Amino acid sequence: MSAALNYPDQVVWPVSHATTIQVSFILSYLQIGLFVWFFVWFFGGWVKRYWFLAAGGLAVMMLALIGKNWPYLTGQPISLTKIRPVHEAQEYLPPQLNKTVESYRGVFQWNRLSDNYYFYQRGIGGHADSEIVYSVGGRFSYFQTDYGVDTEGAAEAKVVFIIEGDGRQLFRSKVIGRFDNPQTVTVPINGVDKLKLRIVKGGENNYGAHADWLEPKLFR
Repeated sequence: MSAALNYPDQVVWPVSHATTIQVSFILSYLQIGLFVWFFVWFFGGWVKRYWFLAAGGLAVMMLALIGKNWPYLTGQPISLTKIRPVHEAQEYLPPQLNKTVESYRGVFQWNRLSDNYYFYQRGIGGHADSEIVYSVGGRFSYFQTDYGVDTEGAAEAKVVFIIEGDGRQLFRSKVIGRFDNPQTVTVPINGVDKLKLRIVKGGENNYGAHADWLEPKLFR
């Protein structure tokens, strides 16, 4: 109902966009609580009889959860490619994980990320102008990444890379061209909730401005 009343951008109290998010969280917790209550009520007798199987299943789920978050729990760097962005916008094709932006066109266009023939396994294949926003929740101390124009970009491509935290500009690169080697930057992000990566054209237009964030990592 809230989505219908607020389509596409109306604000109808008490179901405004902000209120909808809060109510969604509350309803989610309520549904989880009801599910747990129903599970215990329905399977209570079975759990008492076969408690060792229930305990084993719970232990496996806990181990799987710990394993999934092991790098974060042990203070290892986290690849930004493992985190789903909360917002992304790009003028030419969607950003691509671990592939060039042109890879979006299909398997026969797949290509590895590279900058002036320096190849990378992980990263975000983008194109000027673009912006990608991640919710990092203030849990990291700094962000590190290589960046540059992809090898498949046009010879005349020129771009600028910008990193923002909660609306503040934390870094702005010089103009980077197609034949420049990859650059590296480390940016403090203590207390930053929303991390935004932007690529903007550095010349008169953005023709062939295939630009990449290469091996982007978050550090606790």
